[in-house]
Amino acid sequence: MSETELRRMFDQASRFCEAHFATYGEISPMWHAVTSSDETIIEPHPIYLVDKDIAMALVRAFFDARDVVRYVNIGEAWTLTLCSQTTRRRKATSSASPTSMRTAAGFC
Repeated sequence: MSETELRRMFDQASRFCEAHFATYGEISPMWHAVTSSDETIIEPHPIYLVDKDIAMALVRAFFDARDVVRYVNIGEAWTLTLCSQTTRRRKATSSASPTSMRTAAGFC
């Protein structure tokens, strides 16, 4: 796989995650795979299986059956909003809750 193909795959997975996160507010563990015939597959990770070795064996068998030639594992996504220093001071002095502690650290 060329560097250009890999970057294209990362970009495509990133766009998918942005849209999914905007709609649902979270990203569950999943696989973004491409087959030898250039078919794109987005498949959730089998988190219902407690044993991680069995889960990975299932993913590998699925990839073999679909002739996957490259993949990206998507594990998590989150966003963070930073506050201005003035907002942090105002919020931090208004209470001593865990939220104010995060605000004092710079997070809104």
